[in-house]
Amino acid sequence: MPTATLNSAFRPRLPRFDVYEHEQDRLGVTAALQYSPSRDTTFTLSVLHSNFEGSRREAFLQSNLTVGVNNIIVNDAVIEGNSIVYADLDNVVVRSELRHDELQTEFTQVTLEADHRFNDRLSGRALAGWSESYHTNPIQTTLLFRANGAAGFINDYTYDFRNGATSPTFGFGVDLNNPATWGLEEIRMRPQTTYNTYHTFGGDLTFDINEVFTLSGGINYRNYEFKTTERRRWNGVANSTANTEPSIPGFAAATPISSYSNPLSYNGVTWLIPDVGAAAAQWDLYDESVFLLSDLPQLAANRSVQEEALGVFGQLDWSTQLGGMGFRGNIGARWVETEQSSTGRSIIGGLPTTTTVSNTYDDFLPSLNLVFEPMDDFLIRFGASQVMSRVGLGSLNPNPAVSVSGSNRTITAGNPYLDPIRADAYDLSFEWYFNEGGLFSVAFFHREIDSFVQTVRETAPFTGNPFGLPDSVGIAACGALYPTTCNVTNDPNFLWGFNVPQNTPGGPVSGFEVSLQLPFTFLPGPLSNTGFIGNFTQVESDIEYLNAAGVVTYSGQLTNQSDQSYNLTFYYEDERFSARVSGAYRSGFPTNTPGRDGNATEETDGSFNVDASARWNINKNFALTLEGINLTDEARYDYLTPDDRLSFYHRYGRSYFLGVRYAY
Repeated sequence: MPTATLNSAFRPRLPRFDVYEHEQDRLGVTAALQYSPSRDTTFTLSVLHSNFEGSRREAFLQSNLTVGVNNIIVNDAVIEGNSIVYADLDNVVVRSELRHDELQTEFTQVTLEADHRFNDRLSGRALAGWSESYHTNPIQTTLLFRANGAAGFINDYTYDFRNGATSPTFGFGVDLNNPATWGLEEIRMRPQTTYNTYHTFGGDLTFDINEVFTLSGGINYRNYEFKTTERRRWNGVANSTANTEPSIPGFAAATPISSYSNPLSYNGVTWLIPDVGAAAAQWDLYDESVFLLSDLPQLAANRSVQEEALGVFGQLDWSTQLGGMGFRGNIGARWVETEQSSTGRSIIGGLPTTTTVSNTYDDFLPSLNLVFEPMDDFLIRFGASQVMSRVGLGSLNPNPAVSVSGSNRTITAGNPYLDPIRADAYDLSFEWYFNEGGLFSVAFFHREIDSFVQTVRETAPFTGNPFGLPDSVGIAACGALYPTTCNVTNDPNFLWGFNVPQNTPGGPVSGFEVSLQLPFTFLPGPLSNTGFIGNFTQVESDIEYLNAAGVVTYSGQLTNQSDQSYNLTFYYEDERFSARVSGAYRSGFPTNTPGRDGNATEETDGSFNVDASARWNINKNFALTLEGINLTDEARYDYLTPDDRLSFYHRYGRSYFLGVRYAY
C-alpha cells in the first residue's frame, strides 16, 4: 500500500490498555451554633471541615504508532473509511508505564449569618463567609519501561479494530513478562499543589409595602483566589527550562528491572509494570539532592487568579388575584461588576518573568417571574431573564504551558480577557399537583447564548507558533528527546497541539421536560409507601464553533449536552426504613468540537446507569446507610468522528458504600 495513502489515513496514535486503582479515605465534620438574644434576632454560626486522603495507581501498556516516525515499517494494513483498522508493523515503540499519586485535600468553611426583624414590615439579613481548600499532590511519579531497551523497537506488532472499536486485539511480538525485554526510558516527577480561598460579605433588606407588594434589595461582595504550582525534574542550570525526565542516572539504568517490577494481567495479556515504591527505596527517589526539582521546566503551571465581584440587586414581589385567579411573581435586576487579575510565569529574554493581566467587566441582569393559578393545584409559570456564567479560573492563565510527555507535545494557553458566557433565558411550565406528593408537569425552555467559550485547537509546527514562543522553549521542553523524537521543525511527524479558549458567537438552545411524581398511596398495606419519580428531557441546540482562524467551521450540538435524557426512580419510604432504585440515561454528546488532530468531533456515547440506596433509622440518633453505584457496570465510550474511531473506553466497575450516621 502506498506510503502516501497510509499517511493520509487516521490511525491510533497511542493505543493502550490502562488499569486504574484508587484508595481513599474521607473525613467530614459539620457543626452549627444558633443564638437568639430576642425573638426578633437570630445569629447562626456554621462550620464545615473535611479531609480527603488518597493514593492512585495508573498502569499502561502502550505503543507509539505515529506512522513515519522512528522508521516504522508497515508490513500489512487494512483501511475502512479513512481509518487504518488493522496493521502489521515493524520498528514500533512499546512502553509499560506506571504512575503513582499520593493526594490530600483539606477544606474548611465558616459562615456567620444574622437575621433581624426591625418591625412588622421591615427585616434584614447579613452574612459573612470564608472557605479555604488546599490540595497537595506531593508525589506524582511515573516510570516508563521501553521494550528492547531504553531506545529499542519491536517487530511483528499488530493491532486489529475490525471486530469493533471497543474490542481491539493486539500482538506484541515479544515476551512482555520477561525482565530482559524491558529497559528504563523515563523518570517523571511532577509534584503539584492547588489552593483556593473564598470570602463573601453581604446583606439585604425586605420591606412589606402592603399585603400585596414586597420590596427587597441588597449588596454582595465576594473575593475568590486560585493558586496552583507544579515542579518537574531539572538540570540545575540557572534559568534553564530543560526537561530532564528522559535523562536516566547511571545507578538507575544499572538497576535490574526484575528488582522493581511486578506482573499485571488485563484482557488476556500479562506484562511487567514498574514498581515505584521499590524504585524509590533503591534510588532515594525523593531526595532532591539526587533528583533535582524546579518549577522552571513547567513555569506556566505556576499561576494564580484573583477575582472580585460586587453585586447590587433590587426586587419587587407581589401576590394577589387577577381575574379571579391567583397571580404572584417578581420583577428585579442585578448589577454585577467583576474584576480579575491573572498572573502567570514564563521565560522572556532568557529569564523567568512574571506577567499579570487585569480584566474588568460588568453586567446588568434583569429578570421577570410570573406564576398564575387558574384553578386549585394547577400552576402556570413563566420566566424571562438575562443570565451570566463566569468561565473557570483555570482558563485565564496569561502564559502558555509547553508540555512534552512521550510523543504527546502540547501548548496550552489561557485567555485572561475572556468574557463570561451570556444568554437570554425564557421558561414556561405547567404544573398539576394532583394529590399529596403527586406532581405532573411539562416545562419548555429556550436559551439564546450570545457569548460562548470554546477551546480552539490547532495542530502545527512549534516554529512560527501563534503565541510567539521562541524555538528554544520547545527545544527545552523536548529535553533529551530532541531532536530525534521531539522537534520544533516544520515536519508533519513533529506537530504540536495548540489549545486556547476564546469567546465565540454561541447560538440557540431549546427543549422541554416532562416530569411525574406518583406516590402509590392507592395500593394496600406496605405498598402504599412506595412510589415513582421520573422525568424526560429533550434538548436541541445549534452552536457555532470556530477554527484557529476565527472562521465558523461547524454548527451543531452544545458540547457536553445530551439531546435526550431521562431519570427513573422507584422508592419505598416509612418512618424507619427507606430504599430507592434509580436509572439515569443520557444520549451521546460532543465533548470537543472541532475535534483534535483533524477529527471532525470528539463524542461520548450514550449511557444508562443504575444506582440504589437504602437507609434504616435504628433510633432517633443512629441510622445505617447502604449505597450502590453503577450496579450494571456501565462503561464510558468516547470516540472520534466521522469513522467512530475509539478514543477512550473505560469500565469503572461497581461501587458500594456502607455508612453510619449519628445525629443529636
